[in-house]
Amino acid sequence: MFLVTYDIEDDRKRNKISKILEDYGNRIQYSVFQLVVERKVLFQVLERVAAVIDNSKDSIIFVPFYEDTVISLGTPKNTIGSTNKRSVIIGG
Repeated sequence: MFLVTYDIEDDRKRNKISKILEDYGNRIQYSVFQLVVERKVLFQVLERVAAVIDNSKDSIIFVPFYEDTVISLGTPKNTIGSTNKRSVIIGG
């Protein structure tokens, strides 16, 4: 599993990136996605994203995430992590 976050100036590019990421995972917050993909598929995602972003202005970060327990404050857009009973949502 990977958490993906981005900071992209251009609205059109940002929309393209979010659509690419929606093809592979779930939006957690406006600029944060959860991807549950194999390494081979991750490289496909990276290739698609790299074709869109401007390396001098934009930033996108893929963080490997192996924890089964997630602590979330407030109301997340979608469930984070697996749906096991050890996940904790505080608030929301």
